[in-house]
Amino acid sequence: MNISSQTCSLLFAKKLKELGVKQDSLFYRFDHGDLQYIFCKEYEQYSPHVNLNIEDGFSAFTVVELGEMLPGIINRGDIRFNLQFYKLQGNAQGTYYWEGQYYDGNTDIVLHSAFNHFFIADESEVNCRAKMLIYLLENKLMELPK
Repeated sequence: MNISSQTCSLLFAKKLKELGVKQDSLFYRFDHGDLQYIFCKEYEQYSPHVNLNIEDGFSAFTVVELGEMLPGIINRGDIRFNLQFYKLQGNAQGTYYWEGQYYDGNTDIVLHSAFNHFFIADESEVNCRAKMLIYLLENKLMELPK
């Protein structure tokens, strides 16, 4: 498995930076016109010939980094919603996708289900988690991770 499939896409990395998420990740994505690439921050210290400014890049968060930022529980009134991610088979051809939601484990009420049946889905777990974080920040369901 290559590192680009283990980090969030450039689109989501840009959106998270725009939303004010602290740019502190092991990997960074860079966008220079037709050239897009991923760079490991740890590599910079061992390779002085690399001349990149991390501030020009976008944190390409991993599944673990995003998992640490996502709240495990969101309280709304008297209801406590728990975070859950799972992998589902999408069709008979065996295509899989990841789905994430905040749910009430006792009554199966899904956070925001009255409005839009709140589920986040993507073909990759890392992008599913990035979408979840973006959704929570845009809808003011959580504060920026410290």
